[in-house]
Amino acid sequence: MANPRWAETSVPRSLPDKVAQLYYAHGLFCATYPFTVIVFAVSLVLVCSYPLLSLPLPGNLPQHYSVDVASNSAAVDAPRWFLSSPPSCYIQQIVMKSAVFPWTEEMELTDAYRAPLAEVFPLLEAIQNYQDSNSSVTLGDVCLHVETVVYKDKKRSGILPEYSCLVLSPANLWHLDSHRYHDDTNLISTIYTHKNLQKRKTSLSEILFGLNFKDTGIKRYALRKRQRIIQFAITVVYLQYHKGYTDGLRERLMRLYPLHQSADVSTNSSISPNYFLQDSKYGESN
Repeated sequence: MANPRWAETSVPRSLPDKVAQLYYAHGLFCATYPFTVIVFAVSLVLVCSYPLLSLPLPGNLPQHYSVDVASNSAAVDAPRWFLSSPPSCYIQQIVMKSAVFPWTEEMELTDAYRAPLAEVFPLLEAIQNYQDSNSSVTLGDVCLHVETVVYKDKKRSGILPEYSCLVLSPANLWHLDSHRYHDDTNLISTIYTHKNLQKRKTSLSEILFGLNFKDTGIKRYALRKRQRIIQFAITVVYLQYHKGYTDGLRERLMRLYPLHQSADVSTNSSISPNYFLQDSKYGESN
């Protein structure tokens, strides 16, 4: 007696038949387990859409506007958000570039980072101890005082300022302690502990350095022993703008750290207000 399935078992099926059979098996599985398939599909879409959360929305982009300090008044074409309310704070950044010179062949790879980064401690001390000779104004009189961090965790404990002036610098990574800095045997590891691997998110290390990390000159896996130019910034947040204090502080720092090249500092007399449409809480960094 002939086998009725002889045609199916002996003759090879064509590619369209195999595809049709695959679609039939897939449809049968979806019809048998609909809840499992829906949960899996929704979870896959959410996981794939997670990187979109770091993209700023078009309506939440910060708005920029420049105003001349000397005129002490807003222009006629100033935006409404600038005229409606005073600024919440003023931010000043002191940027330093440093390197080991002269560089000798006997130096180690870490020597290119340790000495330039160590300069943040005397620079920070000079800023905190400065007092304007004319008005006797100090940093504590004009800075923005912060309280406790909103979101605390063990990893960031003691790094961000609390109950003091909001001053951010790489020294915060070592709790403003120069002895802890010099005792640290792996500076790069300490820095990259708070470095976010997602490129579109600002990490805590970048906030403390005040720069995009690619501009700092620090590399996690540096192979060559050579001289490196290290760059960082100290970010000072003021509650009110005091022109005499900021000008005096700039002159004081230029006497302590003369510029390698002459620069005309008189042309830098403008403030650039930034208006953020999205609120964020202190310590809420990624």
